[in-house]
Amino acid sequence: MSKVGTGLAATLNGISAFATSAATSVATGGIGLATDIGANAIKSYNDNRAASLGITTEELFASGQGEILIPSSIAVVQLALERLGLKKVGDYFNKLPAGNTKGLFYLLNVGNAEAVPEYFQGGLDVLNAGLDQGFTI
Repeated sequence: MSKVGTGLAATLNGISAFATSAATSVATGGIGLATDIGANAIKSYNDNRAASLGITTEELFASGQGEILIPSSIAVVQLALERLGLKKVGDYFNKLPAGNTKGLFYLLNVGNAEAVPEYFQGGLDVLNAGLDQGFTI
């Protein structure tokens, strides 16, 4: 894939991820977003751990080796970062006057506020995956 295609795909992924987070958060008062982030962290952590042991996730939990605390702790930090990004973007839209011709520039600038939390959330996903492989903090 070309660099332009990769960039376009990343941009569309970012927009769709943001829209999904915003819709889930608004529709459920933030609860759906929290459960989504938490469930994904727990599932990812335990799926990777089970795969590294050569068993299914169900077998991992049945044997008492499933983990909830570590991925849930990481999810709390991810949720805080996600809510920070959503707040910054929401603040932008609330301040935008009708007919503002500089709207796109300002939106791109505020998009940076969402990009930074997403960057750290990605790092926390990597940390989550590493912890289930035996890495320690």
